[in-house]
Amino acid sequence: MKFLKNSKKYPNISKLINDGGQLDIGYVQELDSYIVASDKRDIIWEGLDTYESLEDALDDAEQGLKR
Repeated sequence: MKFLKNSKKYPNISKLINDGGQLDIGYVQELDSYIVASDKRDIIWEGLDTYESLEDALDDAEQGLKR
């Protein structure tokens, strides 16, 4: 089952989640990051500690997840 149906705006985030990874949103003090992407084993991307908006955080994650 696909968890994100519309992957046009965030194709890399959609792929991560549909492949079993996760995107944690909310400040994580131990990592000093507001948004963190992980696959089934490891953290694969960490964002900044703050963003102007949730959309800015998602846009940053989308760019950071390009492989």
